[in-house]
Amino acid sequence: MISEASSWALIQALSMANAKDYIDKRAALGFNALKVSVINQDYDVSGDYGHAAPAWNGVNPFLTSDFSSPNPAYFDHAAEVVSYMRSKGMLVFLFTNYLGYAGSGWRARMVADTNAHCYSYGQFLGNRFKDFPNLIWAAGGDHYPDSTEEARQAAIIDGIRSVDPGHYWTAHWDNGDARGGSLTTDETAITARMGTVINGLYSFNPANPPHMYSRVRESYNANYSAIAGKATIPVMVLDEPYETEPQGSPLEIRSKSHRAMCEGAAGIGFCTTGWWTFTNWTTVTRGATEASYAKAFWASVPWQAMTPDTSNAYVTSGRGTFNTANYVTAIANSTYLVAYLPSGVTSIGVDMSKFSKAMRSRWWDPTANAYRLDSSSLNNSGSKTFTTPGNNSAGEGDWLLALD
Repeated sequence: MISEASSWALIQALSMANAKDYIDKRAALGFNALKVSVINQDYDVSGDYGHAAPAWNGVNPFLTSDFSSPNPAYFDHAAEVVSYMRSKGMLVFLFTNYLGYAGSGWRARMVADTNAHCYSYGQFLGNRFKDFPNLIWAAGGDHYPDSTEEARQAAIIDGIRSVDPGHYWTAHWDNGDARGGSLTTDETAITARMGTVINGLYSFNPANPPHMYSRVRESYNANYSAIAGKATIPVMVLDEPYETEPQGSPLEIRSKSHRAMCEGAAGIGFCTTGWWTFTNWTTVTRGATEASYAKAFWASVPWQAMTPDTSNAYVTSGRGTFNTANYVTAIANSTYLVAYLPSGVTSIGVDMSKFSKAMRSRWWDPTANAYRLDSSSLNNSGSKTFTTPGNNSAGEGDWLLALD
């Protein structure tokens, strides 16, 4: 169960002492993964050294203006950050070259460079980080590459895999897909070069707020193996709307996270308010707290042994309309069920005969990390209607129903 905090410029923005403190505080909240760019050229980002990207503490990632000369001193610092994360039991999604939103990344310099230089940079990265077991490589960053950018990105991937074929990969493309977000596998030419892929979903599209979970379902269904009983390519929420930004209210954030898990995801992502400044990680925001609750809840249930209830076999009434804000997502097996009832939905019907034993029913408050017992024992026969307890502790209407 991955719970990831977006931390794009961690390597560039902070002293090593403050980077350790940041990692410690994310770990204390239950996050077990960070999304980090090994090189960053976003000049909006600031921290201990002001608007210093792409350098860290005055140390540039390259000794020349192209990708042919990685600076060992810079990447030694990057490796120290990854090593400290390993010591805390944390995974890193390490982006090789953030392509960039609205020209803020590396793609212009990549286009001006050559495939050969990008390949050698990839080999350098592969050699420097291949021995870290807590690493998943990541490509892209807020942008679908054109043909030239695609060639440069592919060269970096090929360079890494020439010396480091064992690590998993994911990618983060442009977020404007009207279906509700972009999947790693949408970029087929790049994905084909990656080896083992984690299908990362990036969704930040204010025009389509309820649709993110439908892309999780799409990925899960496309890769479901009836023999293995699970998705052969895991899907996870790699990035979703950030706290206080459009679609970034606590209700919207937790709705997307819990719906994704109910549709078969293997992890969720979160980013706190003011993410670009790296000055407020000591403040625990409501969004971060509720993300920690979500991690605790899903880590406590057998999510990996359940299957999304896409055919209404378990939840037989009250589900609402798929691809709308009122839809009830659910995941279940013969001994467990979890359903997320969004704000505005107050009851659902469940076919109790699908279970192999008598069941306990509880309501979990996603704003308080607390259960309310509904019934200690229910017969596994007939149908049962479950009605929410009213508003949760935040005064909103969403709940998770847990039957076990």
